[in-house]
Amino acid sequence: MRKKKLLPAAAYLLTCGLVLSACSSGGTKELETVSVSAEALSAGATEMDASTDAAAGETAEATSSTDTSAAETAEKETGEVESTDASASSETGSNAEAGNEAETGNAAGAGNAAGTESPSETGTSSGTTGLNSGWDETLLHMLMPMDALMMTAVEQGQDYDPSSPEFFWGALYRELGLYADASSLITTEESGEIKVPRQTAQEFATGLFADYSDLPALPESLSSMIRYDEGWDAYFLSPGDRGLSAAELLTASPAEDGGYDMTARLYDVTDSSDICVYRFHLVPNAYADGITEPLFLYSVESMSLQE
Repeated sequence: MRKKKLLPAAAYLLTCGLVLSACSSGGTKELETVSVSAEALSAGATEMDASTDAAAGETAEATSSTDTSAAETAEKETGEVESTDASASSETGSNAEAGNEAETGNAAGAGNAAGTESPSETGTSSGTTGLNSGWDETLLHMLMPMDALMMTAVEQGQDYDPSSPEFFWGALYRELGLYADASSLITTEESGEIKVPRQTAQEFATGLFADYSDLPALPESLSSMIRYDEGWDAYFLSPGDRGLSAAELLTASPAEDGGYDMTARLYDVTDSSDICVYRFHLVPNAYADGITEPLFLYSVESMSLQE
C-alpha cells in the first residue's frame, strides 16, 4: 500500500522537473512529449496498482480455496471417523448380542442337563398332576373320567358298575365337579352351585361308560349333592372337595379294537404315595361323531384294581 501512494508523487516531481526544463529551453513540443510521458508513467503506475490488486485477489481466492479444501478434508475425515465408530459400535453390539445369546443358550442347556423341566413338561390341570405334554391331548382328556372312576371306587367302596345308579351318578358327579372348567357350558351360580345342562352331563357320561344309553334317575342317596331342575333342563351340583389326592397317567398302549389299554393312579399329594392303581380299557366313543367338538373320543369299558 505504501508503494501505491509513492508512485503518483514520484511522477509529479518528475513532471515538474521536466516542465521546468522545458520552460527554460522554450520548447513547446518537448513539453507536450514530457507531459505524454508523465501520463504514460501515471497509467503504468495505475496498471501496476490494478495488477497488484488482482494478484492480491487471486491470493485471497487461493487462500479461500485452500481453506475450503481443508474444511472438506476435515469433514471427510470426520465422516470416516464417525463411520468407523458406527461400524465398531455395530460390531460391539453384535458381539454382545451373540455373547448374550450364547450365554442364555448355555444356561438353558445347563438347566436341562441338571434335570430342570420346561413348563410344557410340568403342566397340570384341574387338580390333577401328570397332565404333561408328553401325552396326546386325546389321552389327557381321558384322565378326567378315569380320575372320577377311581375316586368313586375308593370313596364308595364299589367296583366299576355302570348299571348301579349310585356308582353311575357318583362317578358323574365327581367328573362334572372336578372338571367343570373343561366345558364353557358349565357355570357357577351365585349360590355356589354348579349348573350343568343335561346334554353336557350326557356328554361327560359317554366318557365314563362305554355302554351308556341315557342318564338314569337320580338315587335318593345322592340328593344332597345333585338335583335336577326341569325348568332349566339342567343339573345343579353342590361343590365338593377332593381332599389331598391327585390322579396321574402311567402307561398307555394301543389296543387291537382301536382303543387303548391304560394305567393310572390316585395318589396322596403330601408324600406321593399310591392310594390306588387301576388298569383301564378304552374303546372309541360311539357318540363322538354326533357331538360338535367332542371332549372324549374314547369311553371307559372296564377298569380293574392293580395290586
